[in-house]
Amino acid sequence: MTDALTAGQVAKILGVNRATIWKWRKRGLISASEIYVPGSRIWIYARKEVEALRRRLRAGKPINH
Repeated sequence: MTDALTAGQVAKILGVNRATIWKWRKRGLISASEIYVPGSRIWIYARKEVEALRRRLRAGKPINH
């Protein structure tokens, strides 16, 4: 298991659309690191943060910190 996740993996773990992950990142609700690959860029998310967010969502708590 890797500590770095793509937006698609995060969306699957949290049960939301990738667009939701993008919106949360833009609003500062989830942090990501940008990696440049020739011809594109990839946003990488920390598994630890994603798991904490998942626990928060499952508990019915709002995600805005």
